[in-house]
Amino acid sequence: CQIRARRSTIPAMGRPFALAAVPLLLLACQPGAGRKLSGGGMDMFTPVRVRIHPLSRLVPAAGTQPAAVQARLEFTDQVGDVAKAAGSANCQLSAPAARGHGQKLAAWTVNLDDPAGNRDHWDAVTRTYLFTLPLPAGAPAVERADLAVTFTLPNGQRLTDSAAISAQ
Repeated sequence: CQIRARRSTIPAMGRPFALAAVPLLLLACQPGAGRKLSGGGMDMFTPVRVRIHPLSRLVPAAGTQPAAVQARLEFTDQVGDVAKAAGSANCQLSAPAARGHGQKLAAWTVNLDDPAGNRDHWDAVTRTYLFTLPLPAGAPAVERADLAVTFTLPNGQRLTDSAAISAQ
């Protein structure tokens, strides 16, 4: 019985490049270095960031419906995936100001602690929580405003964001 060595199908000039590419390909398949993940079990999926979604807007009064803010909140976990959240959101609407904070127009607190309320506010299409927050009677009509949110998780951690919103 005679064993014959097979000849490589990679041309001699291309072999060094092919050998150098193997470690690079293996490194590309490794999880992201530098990002330290924490938590265990379901804690891994606890939100670490809240964002006022760009679809948030001011809704002008129409008929018997008062003017309102449609606030959409998006939560992400430690790996950047969209996540659901439990806790309470404190939202504040202010008139835009050239410097600093403008005049406070309204404030609301929305609770997402119970399963029914959490489900009712969840919008599966945009993967955000949607809150329709009526403006108080006598609030000045504005075309643009600043919306700020502080979301408090059950563990006491606070997530914050702010954004300029307008009537669309």
